[in-house]
Amino acid sequence: MDTNINHLLEKYYKGETSLEEEKFLRNTLSFEEAQTEDSYSSLIFKTFNEEREAAAPTTLKSLYKTRYCKRKSGYYKKWIYAAASIAACLAVVFTIGLHYLNQHDYSTYIIINGVRYNDEKLAKEYLNKICEEEEHIEEMVVTQLDEMCQMENELYNVENQINNIINNNY
Repeated sequence: MDTNINHLLEKYYKGETSLEEEKFLRNTLSFEEAQTEDSYSSLIFKTFNEEREAAAPTTLKSLYKTRYCKRKSGYYKKWIYAAASIAACLAVVFTIGLHYLNQHDYSTYIIINGVRYNDEKLAKEYLNKICEEEEHIEEMVVTQLDEMCQMENELYNVENQINNIINNNY
């Protein structure tokens, strides 16, 4: 191989070549004729050329497909993000709505044996039951008081009779 090329290869492997020198090496060593003289270096530069051609589309159709696929995937990503955002907003609105719908007016309540009951119907029934029991107890007390008054009157009458007997005998 040419001494100039060998000198450039040494500079290339040390990392001291310029872009123009690397371009010269790539063009010179990628040809098939140069492979016979220095197969390792020519293989490296041929591989670089193949990778460049594979990475860069050569036809307009492949360029269109590459751009269209990228644009299409970005398009779907935007719609997915938008749909996810709308779903999240709807979930928040739904949760807040349920919170407000489930709020009850707990102004009427009763505590029975240390337990708070918020049902107005239950509170009224319990209060009516207690009132009926109190009325029943009140009636019993009034009846007993009446009986005691009658007994007191009878005792008063008996006492008067005893006093009359005692006064008459003396």
